[in-house]
Amino acid sequence: MVDAERAAVANIGANFTTGVNYVHFKWLASGSPGAVLDFMPVTSATGSGALSVNANGWPADMRGTSRTLNSNADCVDVWVSVFLSGPSVSDSASTADYQAIYNGSYGCTYAFQKNTELNIQFNSITGQVTISD
Repeated sequence: MVDAERAAVANIGANFTTGVNYVHFKWLASGSPGAVLDFMPVTSATGSGALSVNANGWPADMRGTSRTLNSNADCVDVWVSVFLSGPSVSDSASTADYQAIYNGSYGCTYAFQKNTELNIQFNSITGQVTISD
């Protein structure tokens, strides 16, 4: 079962990377305009809003005006914005597939709830996505 879980998390991590890069490429195509509030409209199964990007053009949040990723809620926003429909996420341990945890360094850890040793990490300063194995 662990191998199947690893494969599933790796697949989700690859899809997350693609989504994050899509947002960044769209920002680049817009002329790299710095931090942008409400940069991209988002409609997902959990609601709608607009994704803001930080000064480096990476996903930041869907609430507030900070245009920086700085809370568990922002981590949820990025996940929901990138996937639109996909594995469930929550900012607390729950029945969701992943728990979003802000790591204090403008980054998120998405812990797979069936095996919390498996996770996906996102650095909103560099855009780097790391998948644990």
